[in-house]
Amino acid sequence: MNPDDSLRGDGVRGLQALCRWGRLLDAGTVYVRPGGLNPKGHWLAHPGNHAPETFDRLIDSLRQVCAVARDEGVTLAIEGHVLSPLDSAQRVADLLAAVASPVLKFNVDPVNFIGTVRDVHDTRRVLNELYDLLGAQTVAAHAKDCRLGDALVVHIEEVVPGDGTLDQALFLRRFAACCPGGYVLIEHLPDAKVPTAREAVCRAAEQAGLTWET
Repeated sequence: MNPDDSLRGDGVRGLQALCRWGRLLDAGTVYVRPGGLNPKGHWLAHPGNHAPETFDRLIDSLRQVCAVARDEGVTLAIEGHVLSPLDSAQRVADLLAAVASPVLKFNVDPVNFIGTVRDVHDTRRVLNELYDLLGAQTVAAHAKDCRLGDALVVHIEEVVPGDGTLDQALFLRRFAACCPGGYVLIEHLPDAKVPTAREAVCRAAEQAGLTWET
């Protein structure tokens, strides 16, 4: 989605190569970031991330990648974020419709779509919107949590599952309903905190009446 066609081409070819590696590794999915224009990092804010022309370039790039993924028999799982070009569930739905490829699916990471104080206080609304619009195209999930930081401006912090406000039971229950064979990945934590996160996710699954496949 970079406005420099040469750099964008490099990114497209790199992701196409990952599709070939995904086939060789028999990967369940190949993960796709939407990218961004902030030179300090793809997950950082930039006004151009939300411009129509940026969205159009993302569509074009993904169509090129999907052609290779289809030939390789690989499923792509794209993720969104409020700071990225895919800043809402509707925006992701618009992208999937525009690319119109059966190999392009969605990785649900609800914390990435928590963008306001009200969202933090009412995560059920965000969760239900994501699953209502994208549940049929969801193939994987990221388990995280969020809370508001104590500061005079808005700071939405990512925290260990169970330490924040995300309705983990609803997150897992709706994921299981739309993607019973999918996997849930705990991410962004140091190794020492992973056991605590796993315990919280397992408790949430139990509350939701779910059992894990082994």
